[in-house]
This record gives sequence, structure tokens and C-alpha cells, in this order.
Amino acid sequence: MPQLQLVKCLCHSLHLCASAAAKELPSSLDFLLRESRNWFAHSPLRLSLYDSLYAAINDGAACKKLIQMSKTRWLVFSAVVKGTLDQWIELKTHFSIMSQNKDDKCHMARVLSEMYNDNSNLLYLTFLKPILEEVARVNTLFQSESANVLEIFKETHTLLLTLARRILKPAYLKVSNERFLEPVDFQCLKTALREDKAYLGINDVDYGVDFEKVGNEKTFELLCLHFGNKKLKIK
Repeated sequence: MPQLQLVKCLCHSLHLCASAAAKELPSSLDFLLRESRNWFAHSPLRLSLYDSLYAAINDGAACKKLIQMSKTRWLVFSAVVKGTLDQWIELKTHFSIMSQNKDDKCHMARVLSEMYNDNSNLLYLTFLKPILEEVARVNTLFQSESANVLEIFKETHTLLLTLARRILKPAYLKVSNERFLEPVDFQCLKTALREDKAYLGINDVDYGVDFEKVGNEKTFELLCLHFGNKKLKIK
């Protein structure tokens, strides 16, 4: 049926892109996010202790609920990362206290305390947060029943170029139309991603404003080493 055209689900495609990119990150991040929530999921006592600590740190405010990881809900990872970062100090303090509790010797508390005290984990999540939020925002637009198709198309275009400009040199990002990508522009991007010389130097990559605020020389070098040894696999 040559007159038929297959249009794949854009929401699903965005999810697959984010999932594939996440595989390049340390598996410890997934463990940290998942087990932080699991720690409180089946223990009202632990949750009560954390509520009290959170209120003490935040002038009586109620603690924010940690979101459960999911393999079926598209891009829920964005909300999970945001929820954890928003209360990083509180969670770090809680697990530090619990790891030293002699009455409740818990290996998991010690493991999570060590992970929260490892600033490289904070940097990874800080780097991910704005990217995931932007992808999730475009994903939400595609799920709307009253969205303007033209506006969604432009938003997708902007998302693609924004991500590309984080890692590619400007000379390799010359597009024929700033509002809409032409087929030739897609081909240029695919070609650039296959060329090592097209990538920005590791110190020139746009890691985000928040990343620069929380970063320090030691943990920055660790991330540079990790990303610097990775090679993108373009299908």
C-alpha cells in the first residue's frame, strides 16, 4: 500500500531517546533514586522521622513525596530526578543520621548515606534535570488533545537544536531555516554526530548553569573522565 504512511508515536520516540541516553549513565543513579523512595515506602516510622527532620529544616513545611520509578510511564524519570534534587539536603541529612543509628543497624542506610555524600551523584542529577524537564515538556505537548500542531513541530525543532548545541561546534550546526528543519538539516546533524572533530571540547560543553553552581574541580574531573571516554553510538 504505497499510499499509506507510518507515523510513529512521538511520545514513545522521545521516551526511547531518553532511555537510550540514560544507559550511558552510571547504574548507581537508578539505584539511588529507586531505593531512596523504597526506604520510606513500607515504613511509617521512617517517614515520620523524615517528616520531623524536613519540618525542622524548612520552618515547619511538609516534606515532598518522592515519586516511584516506572518502566511504563514515559519520562517519569524527569519528575523523579526533580523530586530528589528538591530535597537533596534533607535526604542527605536523614540517611547520614540513620546510618549512625545503633538501634537500627541498616546496611541500606549506610549505602545511601555514602551515595548522598558523593558529590558526583549530585552533579549527574543536576546535569540531567533541565534536559529531562525540556524533553518531558515537549512530550506533554504531544499528549494534549487541543495542541497546535505547528507549534508542537517548532518546539520539537527547538529541542533538537538545543540539545545539539550543547555538544556540537557551531560550524556544524548551520541550518537552512531557524524555524523549521529541512531534510538536508537532519542529514547535516547526523553527519556531524558521526565525526569526532564536530564535538566541543570537554571543557566547552554546556553542562547547564546549575551544574556550574554545584560543581567543583574534583567531581568535574570525574565526570569529564567518564564522558570523555564515551563514544556516541549513532544508529
